[in-house]
Amino acid sequence: MMMAGAATVDGAAVPARAPPAAPSVAATSKAQLRPLPRRNPILPALLVAAAMVLATTPPGAFGLGLLSSSSFSSSSSSVVRRSPLPPPSSESRFAPASYSSPLRFSSLSSSLHASSDEDDASSSSSPSASTPPRPLLEVGIVGAGPSGLLLAHRLLSSPSYAASVTIFESRPDPRANTDAAALEGRAYALGLNGRSRAAMRSVPNNNDGGGDRLWHEVKERGYESDKFVLRIGTKLKLKLRDGAPKLPRGFRDDDDDEPPIEPTVLIYQSDLCAALLDDLERKYAGGDGSKLTLRFGEKVNGVDVDSNYVRAA
Repeated sequence: MMMAGAATVDGAAVPARAPPAAPSVAATSKAQLRPLPRRNPILPALLVAAAMVLATTPPGAFGLGLLSSSSFSSSSSSVVRRSPLPPPSSESRFAPASYSSPLRFSSLSSSLHASSDEDDASSSSSPSASTPPRPLLEVGIVGAGPSGLLLAHRLLSSPSYAASVTIFESRPDPRANTDAAALEGRAYALGLNGRSRAAMRSVPNNNDGGGDRLWHEVKERGYESDKFVLRIGTKLKLKLRDGAPKLPRGFRDDDDDEPPIEPTVLIYQSDLCAALLDDLERKYAGGDGSKLTLRFGEKVNGVDVDSNYVRAA
């Protein structure tokens, strides 16, 4: 005879499990009505305040704008040396402003302009005082590429300060050897357009023509071209430029008399560097008072900004 609510397994009576009890309505409602944990309201308020500050701050107030006024003021004063100490034999000494960052050099040049203006004002106040000499700026440029050589032109021709420039280049002189292995990395074909012409013509003029002569010497070593065609395969041909165009309407006074835009000059990087080097040496190298020192085949291994020394080998 079997008992109600029980089962038999191998002749033994096993009591059946009781059905699960229904959840208590009071317990369920209490759990549902439990309040959520309180969050700290300070963090969202800080995020909202930061977003409002960023939204109302003009561009340039952060980052470079702050650095140009405070962080670089102390370094600029350490660069200008009117009476430099004799350098050690194993190291070269000069101001490291040119290759650290463009911003640093900009702040340096502005400080030099400010100091020269102050000197001029003080000298003009006293009639007997003589004009003070221009600040002496010793600059080292790492890399004798087009940018480094053009920077040397701008520094040495500036009327704001007297500069002496030392250029370090790990590769040999591009004018000394025309072998392909020696010119590796300089055989790129470059196209010099309006911006390149403006950069070279921005060199201050002197008795020999200044930037116009520099641009003429560069142009003589390249090839002028005013027609460019893009070919894709054997069937597709796109004319990117056909003939020397004129300036767009609105940028010229007379459509008939306005000369066309100058053609682009195609030149190898090695030839461009050779032209810039020849002009630098002709103007500033040679003699006891040489302002230019070229050190080819020397690689810069380290820079000590605090003492204004570099290690080259």
